[in-house]
Amino acid sequence: MSLVIVDSYSKWPIVKIMNKTSTSKTTEILRATFAGFGLCDELVSDNGPQFSSEEFKIFMKLNGIRHITSAPYHPKTNGLAERFVQSFKQALKSSTNDKGTLQTKLSRFLMNYRNTEHSTTGETPAKLMLGRNLTTRLDKIKPSLEERVSKNQAKMVRSNVERNFEVQDSVMIRDYRDKHEKWIPGVVKTKTGPVSYNVEIYPGVTWRRHADQLRAANVTPAGSPEIFVDPVIPSTQSKSSVESVSQPVESSGPTSPQKAKVTTPKPKEPPPVVELRRSSRTVKKRVLMDL
Repeated sequence: MSLVIVDSYSKWPIVKIMNKTSTSKTTEILRATFAGFGLCDELVSDNGPQFSSEEFKIFMKLNGIRHITSAPYHPKTNGLAERFVQSFKQALKSSTNDKGTLQTKLSRFLMNYRNTEHSTTGETPAKLMLGRNLTTRLDKIKPSLEERVSKNQAKMVRSNVERNFEVQDSVMIRDYRDKHEKWIPGVVKTKTGPVSYNVEIYPGVTWRRHADQLRAANVTPAGSPEIFVDPVIPSTQSKSSVESVSQPVESSGPTSPQKAKVTTPKPKEPPPVVELRRSSRTVKKRVLMDL
């Protein structure tokens, strides 16, 4: 003997094998079902003694459920459950020669039924009840595309904590010059973008770098401005011509100020003029044939 419960919306079936069909056993199974899926608004059943008892009526009333019984000798009133009972009996009859207990055969049947599209809804009972289909062994062999994409994206995601730097943070900056250390010290001056920074490697000399090109470090920049010329991004130092300033020198004679040396670029020579050559052949007069 078994108790069959079918949800009218999703067509989700529940089958419980029972040794006794008393009212107390029936209400106990219904109470466990309501604990997993919530209380229903309406319950349709046949006119069995366990459903017609005063104890069952009190159980329905206390839970605010409207109880409807089918007409005597008219099983179509509860046609949804009756049709599932026929499918269930036919499945058990077909699995007579299969190995396993009755509970094992029942579990296999419910697994296939809940993952099969229903002719009325066009969806599987599992999709309407749980919002997804139940995972089967076939799904384990061939994972879904969504799961594969999520795993690949998770591998490419890196922590944002290591990529964030604040102003005045001491960092090691990537140096792309030949015959130099790959990482040199610097101090973050400004943040130019979500992951871009201006880093000062010497007073007045800054390089622009991505967060991937920086490493957190507790060091201070050192060196001379002549050696900090970024081969990737031009230095922020002024490119104007530098004047040599004269220094006072003690001498016995009169002193004269030294003139500043200013270099002027040589003018570029104009490109040579190319003379056009014309063809020297003579064009013959066209002769028409008189036909």
